[in-house]
Amino acid sequence: TKGALIVHNVACNEGKTNDGIIKGGTRLVNEMLDVIRSEVGQQGQSQGDSQSIGETVEPPVDVTISMVGNSLGGLYGRYAIAHLSQVLGDLIPNPSEQSSPNNESHHHYLFDGRIRIHLNVFCSTASPHLGCANHTFVPIPRTAEIGVARVIGETGSDLFRLNNLV
Repeated sequence: TKGALIVHNVACNEGKTNDGIIKGGTRLVNEMLDVIRSEVGQQGQSQGDSQSIGETVEPPVDVTISMVGNSLGGLYGRYAIAHLSQVLGDLIPNPSEQSSPNNESHHHYLFDGRIRIHLNVFCSTASPHLGCANHTFVPIPRTAEIGVARVIGETGSDLFRLNNLV
């Protein structure tokens, strides 16, 4: 239905937080796109009864995405937004907003040929966007940070800045 609000609690990263921000963010993008496809498909089925039998052209569907992430979820979300823009390709100006072609807020991504995706809000709370290295409550030596990072796995390497991701 037009104007429907769908709140989706992501499940793809439950129990899978040791393999790094890139893998977690990629799983998040895949789940988001699956949910969008599913919801748009369900809306199309409910509206399909009113279409004539010979009609095959489906109208575009507008989807606006807002994302909220807490702690590691905020890091996954930040990566997912960047990865989503790579997966979906170039921004396309909205036909009704031609007067300001350089204003990215009047652009969308095209998904599956007819789903126009608009990015709206990204909010993260208690997310270590600068990593954890040198930002602990009690100062610990770098060698201890490296040890902790190795125990935690790839996510530890990301958070304690043993690579260039964060």
